[in-house]
Amino acid sequence: MKLKYAGHMANDLYWFIFPLILPTLISRFDLSFGQGGVLLTFYLLITAIGSFVIGKLSDKFPRREIMGFGFIAAALGLASTGFAPNFAIFLPLVGITGLAMSSFHPTMYSLLSEGEEHSRARTMSLYETSGTLGVLIMFLVNGLLIEQIGYRGVLIVTAVPGLIMGVIFLRANSLKETRDFSVDNKMTDSAKGKERWILVVFLISVILRVFSVTAILNFLPTILVNFAGLSVGMASFSTAFFFAGGIIGSLLAGYLTRKLNSFTILLGGTVLMVFCLPFFGLNLPGEFLIMAAFILGLLGSGCLINQNLIMSRLGGRFGRGEIFGILMGTMTVTTSISPALYGASFDRIGIGPTQWIFTIPMVLSGVILLILGPRREGQAPRR
Repeated sequence: MKLKYAGHMANDLYWFIFPLILPTLISRFDLSFGQGGVLLTFYLLITAIGSFVIGKLSDKFPRREIMGFGFIAAALGLASTGFAPNFAIFLPLVGITGLAMSSFHPTMYSLLSEGEEHSRARTMSLYETSGTLGVLIMFLVNGLLIEQIGYRGVLIVTAVPGLIMGVIFLRANSLKETRDFSVDNKMTDSAKGKERWILVVFLISVILRVFSVTAILNFLPTILVNFAGLSVGMASFSTAFFFAGGIIGSLLAGYLTRKLNSFTILLGGTVLMVFCLPFFGLNLPGEFLIMAAFILGLLGSGCLINQNLIMSRLGGRFGRGEIFGILMGTMTVTTSISPALYGASFDRIGIGPTQWIFTIPMVLSGVILLILGPRREGQAPRR
């Protein structure tokens, strides 16, 4: 397996380990649902800040060193959280882990976007598939282990792949270090202003879509434990269905992008997710929630790939690392806010009304995409 795919598998483990053990952390530190959401918000907000900064730095400094040292620091931080005696020590260790974890995505996306146009969709598809596969394996393995070795053991097991990848990245000499970012300096001021406006509006659509999806994803294990009556281990197994759907969605999106406009796929996936999200707020058996999670993962992954392809065509006035730093930072800020708001709403008005409220941003995201229209992505619709 190529280094970029193995790295993505290892890095994505860190994005979802805390949602996986959130039911245990709520019990361990005597947290409410709202406080659990704040914990996830803090973790992801630190990651967002790191993404903004590191995206810019990756245009100027060796990428393999940024990713290598980031992996090692994230692994040490994550393993240390399991030994925190209280929440006051646990929280800073979580912040260190999030900051270190942020070194990978904007840096690697900038590398991937340097490929040829005709191969970029396939590369993005395999890249997202590898990350989703890593998370799927993590939920399955940790679902089996958490009741055997506890959450501390699970944190250590999850940290090990990152430590290994950090050493490999630092020793690797196969990563390209090109700095041809194709920044378009010949654009007129009017064209730059129009491009900037399109980019901002497109990012707003991304923010709204991510807001809806990540709220339910971060609380899915907790919902399955508290409302579907599953054990923590079974909730972990069940959440893996979201990522199983993501693998299929990534591969399917890579195929469809060769035949359809990326914007059309993104719009279609967004509209379908509007109909999927309300199911999580209904009083349904666990089997139905698991199926809804599978479908949501399939649609979300397909949208993510095509969103990234569109972003690689926008923002000609930015460096590649910077543009994907902006994207990752924007997405992660959104991801960091939604769990806290979801948890607070959960505490106050319950799961049903909360889920309907959190479907509204997805509707608005689709409306914005309809207003932008398919020609805004920088290519003519394919026949």
